[in-house]
Amino acid sequence: MAFINGEQSADRYDLSKRVSAVSYNPEKQWLIADDADGSRILNKKGIAPENIEDYIGKEVARKLIEADKDEGWHELYGTDLKVGGDGMKAFYDQIVPMAVKKLLPKVGGEKPTSVVFGGEDERGRFVVFDDDSGERLFRTDNRG
Repeated sequence: MAFINGEQSADRYDLSKRVSAVSYNPEKQWLIADDADGSRILNKKGIAPENIEDYIGKEVARKLIEADKDEGWHELYGTDLKVGGDGMKAFYDQIVPMAVKKLLPKVGGEKPTSVVFGGEDERGRFVVFDDDSGERLFRTDNRG
């Protein structure tokens, strides 16, 4: 069993890689977003401020609402759309490993030692290592 780590998860959901701009007009409750090529990918009216996170995620929604208005619009561009992913890092780097250590023995598995999620190797396979011995514990075969 293997899981991606927090950094990989945050990178996977990084909005700045797919979206170049997000704008919100609170008076009209209008949310728009453009992709990296400048094409409009979201153009929705009737979005209450508390529902913006359903479309762009909690951290970016908070940053958008806190951004200064320009002619009635809150706007974020480029790197302003990048978020730290602190929640994902805490979940995948701390909570998941602790849960696995507690649950695995209950379902017949051995209690794991500390593991390191090694990311992807040169062939795009995910790798997991024993933190103490450095032994590779798991690697996906990437055939599918």
